[in-house]
Amino acid sequence: MGALTTEQEGWLKELYRNVHDRPLSPDDPFYVPVYSQPPGTGEPIDRLQRHIEYAEGQSMQFFSGFRGAGKTTELLRLQRRLKEKGCLVVMADASDYINPSAPIDITDLLLVLAGAFGEKIQGATDMDLLHENPWDRFRHFLGKTEVELKEVGWSGGLPGGWGNVDVKAELKDNPSFRQQIQKALAPHLATLKRDTFRYFDEALGRIRKTKGFHDCPIVFIFDSLEQLRGSTSNENDVIRSVESLFSNHLDALRIPGLHLIYTVPPWLKFRLKNLPVELLPSVRQWDNDAVRTPYPPGNDALHDVVDRRFTTPGLRDNAREEILGKDGSRADKRLVENCGGHFRDLLRLLGQCILRAQSLPFAKEVVSDAIESVRSQFLPLATEDALWLDRISRERHPSMRTEDDAGRLARFLDTHLVLYLRTDGEEWYDIHPLVRPEVERIVRLQSTHRPEAS
Repeated sequence: MGALTTEQEGWLKELYRNVHDRPLSPDDPFYVPVYSQPPGTGEPIDRLQRHIEYAEGQSMQFFSGFRGAGKTTELLRLQRRLKEKGCLVVMADASDYINPSAPIDITDLLLVLAGAFGEKIQGATDMDLLHENPWDRFRHFLGKTEVELKEVGWSGGLPGGWGNVDVKAELKDNPSFRQQIQKALAPHLATLKRDTFRYFDEALGRIRKTKGFHDCPIVFIFDSLEQLRGSTSNENDVIRSVESLFSNHLDALRIPGLHLIYTVPPWLKFRLKNLPVELLPSVRQWDNDAVRTPYPPGNDALHDVVDRRFTTPGLRDNAREEILGKDGSRADKRLVENCGGHFRDLLRLLGQCILRAQSLPFAKEVVSDAIESVRSQFLPLATEDALWLDRISRERHPSMRTEDDAGRLARFLDTHLVLYLRTDGEEWYDIHPLVRPEVERIVRLQSTHRPEAS
């Protein structure tokens, strides 16, 4: 492989494995507390934790973050901190129960909340506290409310009626089943809500009778619900279903006696103004001014993210310098400048450098090629999208003009074309450094063809 020595190839192989993007536990050597910057403002999970500690017996909070922002990592840290404070904490992944590409209904969410809690609480306590499988309970509920298999269009052909239906799997993987369940249960929503609350009440009661859990707060974190986004063909249907869920059914989502944290799609923050969403921002790398003055604390934290990936035994003490270069000429300076404050993009850039390296330290051409490779993943941009991105870049605001823009803005934020940032409590937006040149090129081209355009 060119001028690389066997030892250097070994370094690159280990570093490449280290840049794999995954949620990190708080004691992971790669973890960097970037959300403690700037000092004194408090981290998002500080506020989530304090709300639980100050609330009387129960609470409901909404948390969100964009892909690659470290949301699940922060929730894992919150889980650990709450356990250290004496809380019983269970955390479930919504993607194990819900299809994120399909519209959601309150009936879906009530069913999977009970099912997920029942499954996870047993693992958290290592005891069979509930005695009844929540999915069995749901089948019994359907029988009591006289919802027949034929009503929901289920044609599995198994004898024994509801007793042989894998409700969890059907709800997630069978769109027809889910839609018909929603339709069949709509007239029974009040009854379903009472039955779900009764299930949680009985479960929490049994937990509190168990040694060690009598007085402790019980916290349920329902993660990955923010992944509800639909596809290009049905994104507006999914958006409307999520809006309806969180605007019309908050009373059903607030479980008595339980502290609940729901992760929600980030666009809910600006579609439902009255819904208090704690949203993880991108790491701030520049100030909200015309020239984007660099913000050292954010950039230093991102350099620390890179440095931590060199802490494994296979990378000797001077491997970082030999791979990245020295002082001001270090390759990661350009990588950090182009990552947009997202860990995932920073690690992708570093990974592309590793794959292209023919010698060490990384050559300038290797870094440039890596940047262009990651940039290409954001392109091409539709002219209409580029003009909107230009407006966001200039105004530092989402600048939505119609309700249907929420779906496009959600895609912009999810793909990191648009960055959500925060300065001393002020929220603002900007576009990713990697797409600025292409946005500027398209705007210039449009101005040439249409001089009157702004």
